[in-house]
Amino acid sequence: MSLASISQDALELPIQERAALIDQLWESIDSEISREAQAAIENSWAVESEERIDAVKLMKLGTVDGSKTLAELRRIVQR
Repeated sequence: MSLASISQDALELPIQERAALIDQLWESIDSEISREAQAAIENSWAVESEERIDAVKLMKLGTVDGSKTLAELRRIVQR
């Protein structure tokens, strides 16, 4: 099977199965990343998080209501 045919088959799956496939693929990648690479990734996310927190505090970045966002996502997934 080619990547194109696998991708096409995956895109035809229901959304919940596509999400499960994403999780499985991510887990397979995550398990192959070295500890040093994982530490670098985690550090990058920590820096990004702090920058976003600072941007919100300085009102350079808006926020979204979590409960409204989750409700919207649930509505989309249930389609």
